[in-house]
Amino acid sequence: MKNKLTAALLAIVMSATLLVPSMTVKAADTIYNNKTGNQDGYDYELWKDTGNTSMTLNAGGTFDCSWSNINNALFRKGKKFDRTKTYQQIGNISFDYGCDYRPNGNSYLCVYGWTVDPLVEYYIVDSWGTWRPPGGSPKGQIQVDGGTYDVYETTRTNAPSIEGDYSTFKQYFSVRTSKRTSGTISVTEHFKAWERMGMTMGKLTEAALNIEGYQSSGSASVYKNNMTVGGSSSGSSSSSGNQGGNQGGNTGNENAGNNLVTVADADKIQCETMTKGGQYTGGISSPFSGVALYGNNDTVKFTQNFTKGTHDFTLRGCSNNDNMARVDLKIGGQNKGTFYFGDANPAEYTIKNVSHGTGNQTVELVVTADDGQWDAYLDWLGIGGISSEGKSGSGSSSQGGNTGNTGNTGSQTGNTGSTEQQSGNTGASTETSGSTKIECEKMTKSGQYTGNISSPFNGVALYANNDAVKYTQNFTSGTHDFTLRACSNNDKMARVDLKIGGQTKGTFYYGDSYPAEYTIKNVSHGTGNQTIELVVTADDGQWDAYLDYLTISGAGAAGAGAGAGAGSSSNTGNNSGTNTQNQKLIALTFDDGPSSTTSQVLDVLEKYNVKATFFLIGQNVNSNTASIVQRQVKMGCELACHSYTHEDMTKMNASQIRNQIDWTASAIKNTAGVDVKFFRPPYISVNNAMYQNIDLPFIQGSMHNDWESSTSASQRVNSVLSSAKDGDIILLHDFQGNSQTVSALPQIIEGLKNQGYTFVTVSELFEMKGVNPNVEYKIWSNVK
Repeated sequence: MKNKLTAALLAIVMSATLLVPSMTVKAADTIYNNKTGNQDGYDYELWKDTGNTSMTLNAGGTFDCSWSNINNALFRKGKKFDRTKTYQQIGNISFDYGCDYRPNGNSYLCVYGWTVDPLVEYYIVDSWGTWRPPGGSPKGQIQVDGGTYDVYETTRTNAPSIEGDYSTFKQYFSVRTSKRTSGTISVTEHFKAWERMGMTMGKLTEAALNIEGYQSSGSASVYKNNMTVGGSSSGSSSSSGNQGGNQGGNTGNENAGNNLVTVADADKIQCETMTKGGQYTGGISSPFSGVALYGNNDTVKFTQNFTKGTHDFTLRGCSNNDNMARVDLKIGGQNKGTFYFGDANPAEYTIKNVSHGTGNQTVELVVTADDGQWDAYLDWLGIGGISSEGKSGSGSSSQGGNTGNTGNTGSQTGNTGSTEQQSGNTGASTETSGSTKIECEKMTKSGQYTGNISSPFNGVALYANNDAVKYTQNFTSGTHDFTLRACSNNDKMARVDLKIGGQTKGTFYYGDSYPAEYTIKNVSHGTGNQTIELVVTADDGQWDAYLDYLTISGAGAAGAGAGAGAGSSSNTGNNSGTNTQNQKLIALTFDDGPSSTTSQVLDVLEKYNVKATFFLIGQNVNSNTASIVQRQVKMGCELACHSYTHEDMTKMNASQIRNQIDWTASAIKNTAGVDVKFFRPPYISVNNAMYQNIDLPFIQGSMHNDWESSTSASQRVNSVLSSAKDGDIILLHDFQGNSQTVSALPQIIEGLKNQGYTFVTVSELFEMKGVNPNVEYKIWSNVK
């Protein structure tokens, strides 16, 4: 995250810069149909599949365009490349642009292009029409050119591509969080950030300033479009900061091969004494004397002589900000787990019972999942049950007083058998000496979904925000270390807050489903009886937190279970969710009914004994369709809201938004006697006013272009079957006359059954996955 200013200035001086020439043309040409060419130093293209389009080619990179009655149309000017060079070989790419942009419906103002090897279609979107692309949840955020962009990665299946056929390919998006229609787009900075997030860029085919319309109308006048190709980037990006910090950072390699540590009992190894590797690794002096890993493959390592084959490994470190830092532990070249640090406060993370070889083994700490949003700061590595005798002076001097710190993190053997002392009827633990371990299932449970689990340990699951466990502790001193053994239910980051006396004292982080210990050191708190609470407050619907035990250094575990669990038995019903975690579940959903096509869909579902969720348009629920709606309920299908008139609700005020929901809910209730539980926005177009005025979970789903008549039944089948994932919500349509979806449905059902999927409604999907759908400002496409 450092700026390598000197190197950047040198690169600017030494690099050749090509500014695409801008010359006055004799007359502006206007084209109306698909055409490519070169005009005034810029490559141009108009592409459409249907509808009315015009593109006037003005001087340099400028142009005017308009569109109506189209399905999809693109107008662009930039530069086409010969498919043989990567963006690194081409050099800096940027656009300085200005546009009078007037969309009416779905449209993008963006930089656009493709790569090959791999085939990727990319967008850098600065403004849009009624729908902010591409839907779903972003991989992360980056800061470029003074603005913030959400980054997305999606997959198109059987879609038109530059190869001239229907292909399956990735789409990459950077979408600005606030619209603009003029400024600089430093394209290369986006490419760098994407690659740091694991999004591989191939060989460039083009980069162009683009106006795109989709099933809409509109016009645009690009009055400024100066494209720069070559030289070094002048754009600023927080994710490009990892280029810095390598001056002097790699000097640690002079120690290569010298750090042999022989072990027998217990020790910490200071990270700054290890051998440094990678492009950017460097030393730091704050918040401790240690090492910073700035980019992927930055690493520190040393050689350890093990006399036995299993140990606990504790790493003290932190992130450089409030984004999650991840550091992998490798021994003998094999990945043994990951340490997670959720903020800039130094903490200890323990991976227990790591199996490894004996004798000399290379122990390595390495960054492999850097997305450009964080750096990892490392202090020391503790190896439970061993002591070190190394060549490095700082390694041997760390033995004495540090042994106790390692014990606070990793040992719960000798100290957990403290004398139990009841504190009257209060159920409080009374502090003695040593350390206390309190089993989480003995604590008092609260929240809507909290329940017990038996795998991967006997403990408690917190499924949603405000799920919690708590108990009362009697403290005689005001500072302790707190270690929570826990894990996530999957590979998504689980976060559990520690509260004492109602005040948040820190957060425990768990990055996968392998149980681990996370320690928050030197927590200050009140004395006497204090309520200790472990609570989820940052659930985004992608993970659950599984809790095993809490250890408090210096306090005796007395009476922690007194009264624990009282009144919580009702929560244990959520255990059914964990029993289906290994079952592959999928939810079929249909939009735009009821209609006569809905009856045909129901015939297919009934034949295969499959339930689905139908998102109804309220005005379509009437006396003519009442029997269809009642049949849906009788078959066990679920009814949900798709607005009353199917208009773009982002253009409505708060009262109009609420009416769309209330009128639809009333129509369904009066016709079928059921309440709606979910909402799907028309055109998947949302804004904050909708989130603030609609008290239902928002559902999107995976889209398969089945609203387009040009998408054949076989293409619909292939799209669904090739992209299906456990927990998916599949979005299809039952509007009047959509016969190709009806034709495709039997093959879709049979194909998904052959892949091992069980069909459920959307409500059942959340329930069986143990996920609370009521997450603010979120739209769901998959439930994990």
